Amino acid sequence: MKKVCVILATYNAEKYLQTQLDSIFAQKDVEVFVHVTDDGSTDGTLDIIKNYQKTHSNISVHINSKNKNFTYNFLDALFRFKDENKFDFYAFADQDDYWLPTKLVSAVKKIEETGNCTLYCSNLKIVDENLNYNNRDMLSKKFINKHYDAICKNFVTGCTVVMDNEFKNLATKFYPENIYLHDYWLALIANYCQGANFVYDNNAYILYRQHGNNQIGEGKGLIKKAFKQKPKQKSTKRLCEEFYKLYGNIIKHQDKEIIEMLSNLNFKNRVKLFFKVKGNYSKIFKVKMLLNKY
Repeated sequence: MKKVCVILATYNAEKYLQTQLDSIFAQKDVEVFVHVTDDGSTDGTLDIIKNYQKTHSNISVHINSKNKNFTYNFLDALFRFKDENKFDFYAFADQDDYWLPTKLVSAVKKIEETGNCTLYCSNLKIVDENLNYNNRDMLSKKFINKHYDAICKNFVTGCTVVMDNEFKNLATKFYPENIYLHDYWLALIANYCQGANFVYDNNAYILYRQHGNNQIGEGKGLIKKAFKQKPKQKSTKRLCEEFYKLYGNIIKHQDKEIIEMLSNLNFKNRVKLFFKVKGNYSKIFKVKMLLNKY
């Protein structure tokens, strides 16, 4: 069976953590290893993990010396495996969801069908805090990923992400400074770097729990968000600047001009991008371009 390292980021996770861990350890047809990366929990999170370590040899924990917030909690954990090749695949997990038993093996199959150096993500079943599902998914079951969707909007939900060892090596080639949304960062690498592949699965294998303490949740009010100015360090433009700076030499030839313009959003480039970029989310993207809110 394929070996999958699940990177589980926690912070004061005691309420839902046991349910999540049980669902991860119940995965079918893969060999699972869980690496918990804790961001300084002050509740019973670490006690729960210690109890699992008494009965499971395939769980480890790293405690951050200071709070990193979820983006760098995930990214720094991935970089801990930068020079290791003992796992075939790596997956990200939130602390409060529930994984269906075929979540990982389904991702592995999709990646193997797509080719080496692949990032996978999938749809999600939206549930309430008690895991009740009301037939709502994150995206339409008919959604088809278009090439420039990844620069128009982040539709890659981190807890669905699975990558092969080759993509992990590419993603840890350079360390990004001061970015937001680790999943968005990985989506840029997967969609626009030479040799990388991206695959989206319309099926949903995670019950994506929505409750009052979600750091990132189901997308609502997209037009309102499009008009809201983010601080520079949390902007999509900042992501593109960092991506171009670090990966510029290996960005696919057909995409390099677009990424370069996104990293230098003067008026002339905003107008050019208005006509060049097309995708499922291009209307919101174009509004952001014209208003300089990207």
